This record gives sequence, structure tokens and C-alpha cells, in this order.
Amino acid sequence: MRDLLIEYIKSSKELKERIESFKLEHEDVLDAYKESKGKNKGKNQTAACPIMNELNILNNMYNEQLFIIDWLRSGHNPNEHRAINKRTVYLVDHKVLESVIDDNHYKKVSFDEYDDYIKDANNSISHALGRLSKRELEVFLMIDCEKMSFQDVAEILNLAKGSIQKFYERAKQKIAKEVDYNLFLL
Repeated sequence: MRDLLIEYIKSSKELKERIESFKLEHEDVLDAYKESKGKNKGKNQTAACPIMNELNILNNMYNEQLFIIDWLRSGHNPNEHRAINKRTVYLVDHKVLESVIDDNHYKKVSFDEYDDYIKDANNSISHALGRLSKRELEVFLMIDCEKMSFQDVAEILNLAKGSIQKFYERAKQKIAKEVDYNLFLL
């Protein structure tokens, strides 16, 4: 990230130098344009339009680079005044957050957050999890990863507690078998 910031700073300095040299190169045309204040006053005015457009584009590019530099330095959008910064993160009291969040209202409806982990071919456990049925995987993730009780999982999935226990035991057996016998997991 630091390398990217350094590159943006270098390119913004180069662009600023380019803008200054462009202004010096077309100084007479730009002065004529400023004096005319947009009114048509001849050949210099007509020549100034493409030059002013290019100068405007260069200035916009420079402003965009400054914006990106500010963003990279601060870590958040500089125009977002309500954004949280690094210092205010630690002002939050975790006990207050825990009291606000009611665990009874949390219901796990899908395991999308684990999809990348499960489908990762480089991860050895993904082979074992890939062997589980959809229901076994849901039950296993809710009980082992989400630390939910058998009763809570049974209520969410509208199944009997005994069925949840069977799915969980079957999932554990399949994973143990894969860990013991699969060459990919070595």
C-alpha cells in the first residue's frame, strides 16, 4: 500500500510540473482568454478553447490524484465526514455492544460466509467438507462454527433434535474418515 501511495505522490508531482509547463507554453493564449472573459474576440479566443479544455482535463486529473492520495493516507473516503477513523474504533465499549445485540434474534439461514473457505481447493479441510451433504454441512457449521445448541439448530431447520444429532454425528464420521484416508489431506 505504501508503494502505491509513493507512486501516486510521484505522478502527482510530475502532473503538477506538466500543468505548469503547459501554462507557460500557452501563456499568451490563456491571457487573451482571461481578458476576453468568454466573449469572442478573435483568433486567440478560438485558439484558447482546446487549450482551456486540455488545461481543465489536466487540473481534474491532478485533483483526482490528490483525492486518491488523501484516501490512501487516511484509509477512508476523505469526503465522507461521518466515516470512522482508526482512532475512534477503540472508543466503542464491547460490553455495550454485547448488551445491544440480542443473540435470540440471530438466526443462521445460510452458510454463504463459509463458501469461499469450503470451495478453496488449496485448503485441505475443504475436501472433507465437500463430501458432506448440504444438510450435514449446515448442521456441522451451525454446531461447530456458530456454537449453536442442537435444540436451536433443530428449531431453525424445523427438524427434530434427534435428526440434528444424527446429521451431526454422520458429518463428524465423514470428516474423520476423509482426514484418515484422503491423500489430499496429508
